[in-house]
Amino acid sequence: MLVSWPAGSEIVDSRNILIYEEDNFYPCEPEGTLALVSAGGIRKWKFVDIYVPLFLFNPVSGEILKVTSCTLEVEYGDAMSPSSASPETSNFGADKIKDALNYDDMIGQYDQDLESSSALPQDEEMGTYAIITTDYIASNSDALSEFEAHKTNLGWNVLEVTESDWGGGTGDEASENIRSWLQNNYVTENITCVLLIGNPAPESGNVPMKMTYPRNNCDYYTDYKDCPTDLYYAELDGNWDLDGDGYYGEFDGEVESGDTGLGGAGTNAEIVVGRIPVYNDNISDLDSILRAIMDYQDTPVNSGAFLSRKKMLAAMVASNLADGDNGVSVTAGWPLGEELKEYVTDPEGDWKMFRIYEMVENIAG
Repeated sequence: MLVSWPAGSEIVDSRNILIYEEDNFYPCEPEGTLALVSAGGIRKWKFVDIYVPLFLFNPVSGEILKVTSCTLEVEYGDAMSPSSASPETSNFGADKIKDALNYDDMIGQYDQDLESSSALPQDEEMGTYAIITTDYIASNSDALSEFEAHKTNLGWNVLEVTESDWGGGTGDEASENIRSWLQNNYVTENITCVLLIGNPAPESGNVPMKMTYPRNNCDYYTDYKDCPTDLYYAELDGNWDLDGDGYYGEFDGEVESGDTGLGGAGTNAEIVVGRIPVYNDNISDLDSILRAIMDYQDTPVNSGAFLSRKKMLAAMVASNLADGDNGVSVTAGWPLGEELKEYVTDPEGDWKMFRIYEMVENIAG
């Protein structure tokens, strides 16, 4: 079964009857309480994300309400106050909060020189580009030093970090050491981007992804409860095992039984993370990838080589499988491909788009 329903749902014919048989507006009453998506922030910026539905639907009466205005009240304590924010001076993440509803009211509490949105801070420098890898890769890759010099020429401050710095290990031990090193150094080193180079296997890799369990508390999702991710190295100010049960990153289910409460796992990242996987210490493949990246970035935008890249392949399959026993039908993937065509490639005019769609029966949407 490849679909996740909220905990406590009663599903009949692909519908939660606790919603569809209730004479109420959904997702909330017109004057009801809205859902708090997350509370946390990015580095020194503290904010909350609140889900505001623009339309409410009553499945019994068939009525639809359009929300034209609303009042939001947010209560917060010391954990969410600007004074508890990171002591760093970097303005990384400023673009995220520029559209906050009360930006003009709050910005002065962060910096007395910033009193309104007209003085919105921007990242004045690219910051540090950290490459986290192993001693073996750093010592044996010919292209890695070329890649680092290339990034330096583009304006980055490049920092090479091997297990001699971040602690080493494999699997979960390595993932904890990498994240701890980042937590201790991303502010002082002004790290804004990280490139992970190594074996990503969560159980045995030397630069592993972190194994998390976002669907662990969801009763209606019995398969694939685990999920390896590099977001663990990007979102650095949350405790991803907030409930202490050893299952990191539990996003589904009740907040009290998961890891997404205040101070827990979030989705607002302090740094940008990328990865080049390296299996069996295959240095030749790594060097080919690094040089391909450099060649791509060095190609002039007005050259024929660059223009020939303006192609897109949209290969779309169903996003969930049919499961008659649980009332789940098939959701097609082709609408996403059509939206990419309509809103991305067609407006550009000179892009070529190739579409391959899986055709399925019993389409739900």
